[in-house]
Amino acid sequence: MTRAPQSLDEVLATVGELLVSVTGVDEVAAAPDLKIRELGILDSLGIVSLIVGLSERFSIDIAPAEIEEEDVATPRALAGFVHRKLEAAIS
Repeated sequence: MTRAPQSLDEVLATVGELLVSVTGVDEVAAAPDLKIRELGILDSLGIVSLIVGLSERFSIDIAPAEIEEEDVATPRALAGFVHRKLEAAIS
């Protein structure tokens, strides 16, 4: 089944919503360059919850081992990671 392509902005909006849900910090949705790992608002359990949420929301498989530290540095970086996964899935 082919998925409809999503723009990076659409992915970023969804990533922001999920980050708010996981972290409880509303600012992550409004600040795409917020250094979420440096601020300590996303721990390892939060990353696992986020991976599950992203996998379900976007219907993609994400193995915890494929996410690098820089992929979760900011909401924008995480959205870029998801967007690349989505593009690879429809190629």
